[in-house]
Amino acid sequence: MLNPSNETINFATGTTATSTVAGGVPFSFGDTFTSGATGRGSVTITGAYTRRTEATNGENLQYRFDNGEWKIEARASMSIARVWFRSVEKGNFSSVTATSKVPVRVVLTDIVEGRPARTEVFDNNNQVFDPYNPANYNLTAAAGSGTGVRDDVKTYNVDIKRSIRFLPFPASVQVGAALKDQDRDRDSPGWNYTYQGPNGDQSSSPYLAQVYVNQKTSFNNGDRSVPWLSPARAFQAWAANPALFSQTPAQLVTKYKNSVAARQSLTEQAPAFYLQSEMNFLSNRLAVLTGVRYEKTIDDGRGPLVDPNAIFVRAANGSFARDAGGNRIRRPEAGSVGSMAEALLTNVERGYSARRSYDGYYPSLHLTGNVTRNFVARAAFAQTYGRPNFSNIMPSTTIVENDLGANPDPAVVKGNITVSNTGLRPWSADNYDLSLEYYTDSGGLFSAGVFYKDIKDFFGTFASVPNAAGLEAIGLGPEYQGWQVNSTVNAGDASIKGVEVSMNQSLRGVGGWGQYFRVFANFTKLETRGAKTADFSGFLPKSANWGVTFTKKPLVVIAKWNYRGAENRGSFATFGADGYTYFRATTRLDLNLEYYLRPNLALSVSARNIFNVPIVTYREGSPTPDYAKRGQILDFGVPFSVGIKGSF
Repeated sequence: MLNPSNETINFATGTTATSTVAGGVPFSFGDTFTSGATGRGSVTITGAYTRRTEATNGENLQYRFDNGEWKIEARASMSIARVWFRSVEKGNFSSVTATSKVPVRVVLTDIVEGRPARTEVFDNNNQVFDPYNPANYNLTAAAGSGTGVRDDVKTYNVDIKRSIRFLPFPASVQVGAALKDQDRDRDSPGWNYTYQGPNGDQSSSPYLAQVYVNQKTSFNNGDRSVPWLSPARAFQAWAANPALFSQTPAQLVTKYKNSVAARQSLTEQAPAFYLQSEMNFLSNRLAVLTGVRYEKTIDDGRGPLVDPNAIFVRAANGSFARDAGGNRIRRPEAGSVGSMAEALLTNVERGYSARRSYDGYYPSLHLTGNVTRNFVARAAFAQTYGRPNFSNIMPSTTIVENDLGANPDPAVVKGNITVSNTGLRPWSADNYDLSLEYYTDSGGLFSAGVFYKDIKDFFGTFASVPNAAGLEAIGLGPEYQGWQVNSTVNAGDASIKGVEVSMNQSLRGVGGWGQYFRVFANFTKLETRGAKTADFSGFLPKSANWGVTFTKKPLVVIAKWNYRGAENRGSFATFGADGYTYFRATTRLDLNLEYYLRPNLALSVSARNIFNVPIVTYREGSPTPDYAKRGQILDFGVPFSVGIKGSF
């Protein structure tokens, strides 16, 4: 897949702009204008580089037996997925940064929606500063980063179905068992370097990008081009002269802390069993499918433990040991403040571990009625559940303990704990569905349906001083009573109701030309309700797809429009108590083309979002003026793929 361009532009108070361009290998560049009083502002240019390697290996084994009375299926699969990236191993820094040589102030004029129409920069002498002249910048820093994620997944299934002959109606019973075993290991460190420059010369000019140049961006004034930086050229210079970039003791400490924070692991096992029965009544005009599924989930994870108070000596009763002046006594091996010795005590790699499990029974009932030959009605009830994402439950914790003295006031908060919640339960839901379907004689389908989900234990944010039961719910012991805990928890009840309509129909009936065309469309509308802390991100209030397929062998063309309604992405306190961030509605067009060289072999071309409609983030509260609401523009270009499709 090729992505010829990828541009991101962020606009905020003061004006921030970031641009990313990809051509086979992704590169990213950023330009930041910081407004401020005379003598305190600056202009910063950042060039960034990202290259990831992804690989997945999988094996599958399947057995099937069917003699008309007994049906047995067994499956086993194993996969290993790996994502790997280390910038310095690929001959690049992950980013390099240059800053204006002199203090400046930035003037934003002719404000329009989301951005100023004109940006002017002046130095302390009120002389014009040219932000597009590379000679005006010093290279100051570089950074390295990495990603290493390994996911091992094993699944096993067995299903046994038996037809029942002695009943006066067709029926069958089916039992099955399944096991999913997933092991994820994550390591995503980051580190920084300080640029020294040859003989103290920190000019950024030797590190200008040579390929991505003379590019017009949305925030340029006139035809001037931003002097983008090249992480590759800076890295090559460092390889030739290691004295150009160095790491300070503080940067080495930060590197270690980042390494500790980046290492997490989680193993999840999910055994399941089910029993279901299928019956047909009224000469097969009414089908009934019912059953129950039992599933258990066991999570065992490890992550970083960050405890700033590990540097102090403790008394036998667990309180802080103190000197004659009442001050806490520092452990001798803790070294000086901010030292590596201190970091080794306060940041323990995978020092936090947690094990949690939950289970439940999930019954369901599905009714399908053939009202007429072309008209079908369906009704269903099912209890389902949704597991938390691994990112929410992979263990990590940060502890900040307040020094309350020898006789602490029980009314005063003892400290703050930010902890991931490995005990986060899945949300469960009672689902009710009703739909009507009409099948046309020409093979078309028109359908409409309504649904309602009554959800228990929905996910939300937590920031409180919990009691013993609340601590136990998030995996902390009673010794943390009186502490403020910040985590993700099961926030309570929520509901989702909605309506869906869809159609898929050939145009054969409108004329001879119509036999080559098929039109399709669907529309979904949702209404969500829940606690203020409930997280409904990912639930689109309105969405729709529509399009047309042209088929005249050897050519097949599919045009599909995708509509995403406005989507609330959560609160944004910076813009006031009622501030929130959201995506505005967008409509995109995807195209697919297939040309058959022979019946089982075709050339294929596909392109997504061919008009390059960006994703735009807006942020607002009650006092936000219109021009300041647009926050970020994500412009990814037009991804397309070319390939060969065949069956043999």
